[in-house]
Amino acid sequence: MQQGHVFGTALFSIGIHPEVCALDATVAALAEGAGARFAADDGFVFGPPCDALWAAVEQFGAAIEPKGLELQIGKSACWSPRGDLATKPAAMPLGTPEHFRFDVDGEEEEMEAADARGILIFKVPVGDAAFVRAG
Repeated sequence: MQQGHVFGTALFSIGIHPEVCALDATVAALAEGAGARFAADDGFVFGPPCDALWAAVEQFGAAIEPKGLELQIGKSACWSPRGDLATKPAAMPLGTPEHFRFDVDGEEEEMEAADARGILIFKVPVGDAAFVRAG
């Protein structure tokens, strides 16, 4: 089925539903209130930033590969209100790409965990008050 087909989003969502449910159950076991939610191919995982959370995301990526899908960690983003992201995968950016800092020459600066002000979840800003107001 080609992208843009009238049933494409529904069939895609049904196709990855078992893997999404497995990810949600794995992450939910880490802490009360943790989990995973998806809308088609956009998803977010929420819970304590720990090795087990990142492992669950990697396991999800491996689970969707046989379906011809690839989890794009480099297109993902992570944020913690406490800035405690030392265990995150090196390839995963901090904050939201649309809100990275730029230096005086217009080059993207390296962000530290404490500088990541938030992320967009389904185009809704989640983060510190200034980030949310600017969104």
